[in-house]
Amino acid sequence: MICSKSHKKPLPVLGLLLFIVPAIPYGCSDVNPVPCQYPASSGQSATKTVLSLSGSVSTDGACLDIFTFNDDALQRLDSYTRIEDFRGGSIPVTSQSGDKIIFICANARKDRYDWADISSFSSIRSMTVNLEQESEESLTMTAECRRAAGSEHGEVSMVPVASEVVLHTIGCDFSGLPYAGKDIYDVKAYLTNVNAETHLYDGAHDRPLRFINMSMLNPDDMKGFMQPGLVARKVADRIGSATLIPDLHFLCYPNHAETEGPGTPFTRLVVEGKIDGDTYYWPININRQKGGTGIGRNCMYVFELMIRRKGTTDPDIPVKHEDMETTLEIKPWKEIQEERIEF
Repeated sequence: MICSKSHKKPLPVLGLLLFIVPAIPYGCSDVNPVPCQYPASSGQSATKTVLSLSGSVSTDGACLDIFTFNDDALQRLDSYTRIEDFRGGSIPVTSQSGDKIIFICANARKDRYDWADISSFSSIRSMTVNLEQESEESLTMTAECRRAAGSEHGEVSMVPVASEVVLHTIGCDFSGLPYAGKDIYDVKAYLTNVNAETHLYDGAHDRPLRFINMSMLNPDDMKGFMQPGLVARKVADRIGSATLIPDLHFLCYPNHAETEGPGTPFTRLVVEGKIDGDTYYWPININRQKGGTGIGRNCMYVFELMIRRKGTTDPDIPVKHEDMETTLEIKPWKEIQEERIEF
């Protein structure tokens, strides 16, 4: 459940003082959702700011948590708004007058009580989300902008917190080897060394907070997912020289570790399969070749693979160049621009 729509207990007070403006509607309706407003300072009348949405990922049906902060030295919370089952291309934001920082979060899977400690813009930097609660249909997204309250022409772009790793095509060709003509059976693909917890605020912290599938696919880690297919899926019963197009999409959070070590593993895409009954692995470091800096936010890493040799017997040993032909395309999420890397 993304949003909680009814509570028996009163909502917590956000900020130092709760000043109720009679003109603002309160409460959330199951039939016709309306904003739940909590202005945090007194002595001023309410002002409405309208933000137009842009971006490539749909927000229809999203639960929006909207925060406005005073754009001054203290950056105190001015108001909080929740809109459930959001529809349309513009977001109404109610606050008091003045220059504001507006932070919007979609599909955070948090109850209103989870935001109770937010009293200033710096508080947002401590908020985190978990990969296990992500959904392909309702991605966690954020947006931030600075506007004077009352602006009617502001624009924000909702950006997914996660990135996609896509296995677009795959095949195998063992020409010239003793096992030429062999196929690979029971083929699956999954992500290992996955950052499963990250901060909502882009740039708050760069280091991963919690890894899952460390060094291998871990069934216990998979039990925590609402959708286990986000990080592990079956590819095919068999692959051969004919290229398949499984177009499998996986999700992961940013991992920019500069060097690989015990506490800073690189995130990998692993292909697993059997040849003559023996299990082999073809692990690939994601965006670490030719100066790549790992996994960012709001990107797609699209792989086209042709396996040339048997893989390793350890899913944590990256495949060698001669074992697999790999093409990687890096592009913003669901947009046209791309960078193509062959290695």
